[in-house]
Amino acid sequence: MNAKDVAWIDLKNATPEQREAQISFMRHMSILMYSISGVLLLAAVAVPKADTSDHPWDIGLAAALFAWALLMWVVRRPPEWLLQAGVLYSITTLSILMGAARPIGATPFFYLWPIVSCAFSFSRRMLWLAIAWMTATLGVALAFFAVGPIKGVMFWSIVTCVSFMGVMISVLRDRALVLVRELELASTTDPLTGLLNRRAFGLAFERDIERAVADERPLSVAVFDLDYFKALNDELGHAGGDEALRAFARVLTSACRPGDVVARMGGEEFAVVLFGAGPEEAERIAERVGQRLREESVGGETPMSVSAGVATLDHGASSPDRLLLLADKALYGAKDAGRSRVAHWDGGVIVGQPQPGLSAAA
Repeated sequence: MNAKDVAWIDLKNATPEQREAQISFMRHMSILMYSISGVLLLAAVAVPKADTSDHPWDIGLAAALFAWALLMWVVRRPPEWLLQAGVLYSITTLSILMGAARPIGATPFFYLWPIVSCAFSFSRRMLWLAIAWMTATLGVALAFFAVGPIKGVMFWSIVTCVSFMGVMISVLRDRALVLVRELELASTTDPLTGLLNRRAFGLAFERDIERAVADERPLSVAVFDLDYFKALNDELGHAGGDEALRAFARVLTSACRPGDVVARMGGEEFAVVLFGAGPEEAERIAERVGQRLREESVGGETPMSVSAGVATLDHGASSPDRLLLLADKALYGAKDAGRSRVAHWDGGVIVGQPQPGLSAAA
């Protein structure tokens, strides 16, 4: 993943909780920014000075800023376009102030507020739009209203410094997000096989159970264990053992359905949540995994086989831990019956036939 391909705010793909948190943060920052700006403008009016011709502009702009802050306060869940419009609104008020201020004083510093908030909260495209709008409105204000021989220097100094700060914030933000996502991926993924790890599997399993109960849909879990893995690992070495685990992960992923939750639970044990699958379909999928594994070999000639246990969401088994326990019991039954076969729990262990072409001691 490259930083340039990442947007900090992706409200279309965010979960409802993430969307609400993002909108709330941007809304509160907007209220704070516009309120403080209005207060500072009124404070500038209160400072005694010889030329007070800009006071009506200051008071009017302060009122406009307070009005937008009030709008953000009233609209509890503003759409993203309204928050983006607020950035352009604040840039416009600042450019008007740049043209009316006598003298200009510290006004240019306040361009940093909308540009930096835009860089932090929105996409790179929105940032370039904000910078372009600042450049255009500032240019008009200085060209037609401001006085003084250094208007050109001031224009380019403001545009360059503020734009550089906005781009730097945007780049740093994206790099930070890439690191966060890499850490999230590392915390949920098994590094050897690329499958989900036990922690992520448990969370997904719990969500699927809640969904199955709510929709009154069947759900099964299948637990797989590579047969005689220790002997295979001793024969091929750790590198060969790792390759065997990766090969089985590929077989398991290809044999399951799109959307099935596939994970490595630890060692040579794997598990799959089969949403919408009753006991018969779950057993067929587990058998298909074993059949496809027959075609795999490690080191060019070492065959592999797998035992599996299946449990279905019924008989009072309504939690991930309970279903995994029953699937494990079925798995032990398959191993006790000679390995290389599927067993399922139906109030007790029911063992299926061994995979064709494999002996009980395969």
